[in-house]
Amino acid sequence: MKTKRTYKLEVEIEAETIPSGIEFLSQFSRTAGLGADWKHVPQNRSLEQNSALHLFCDMVAMEAQSKGLTLDALYKNPTEVPITSTHLKTFAKDVTATITGNHNKTSKLSERDFSVLVEVLVKTFAERLDSEIPFPTKNKK
Repeated sequence: MKTKRTYKLEVEIEAETIPSGIEFLSQFSRTAGLGADWKHVPQNRSLEQNSALHLFCDMVAMEAQSKGLTLDALYKNPTEVPITSTHLKTFAKDVTATITGNHNKTSKLSERDFSVLVEVLVKTFAERLDSEIPFPTKNKK
């Protein structure tokens, strides 16, 4: 009796061409009689991205505290509470919920959505805290 074996293949396709790429691979599989099922499985943000987000929040909090800024710089309902890294992470979760529409966990973000989150945070913090703090990258510590 033959044992049925299955294999998982990983194919890299540029984001803009995912639908057409999946369609092409599906047609190819049918034509070749492979019986393969092709689907897009988005990647969650990486641990490196997570570490960079936490470092960024720490950097922004230090800058905001050095300027004496409080949460009213970020939220519409003013409160005279100093900005901390924890507040910034909560703010990032609020932005994440807006981006995804269904959850506020940055760990569930795709790499693409994580990039959108970073763009929004960098822009928001630069505008509202009047301070440009670059998002950490692998080369910057």
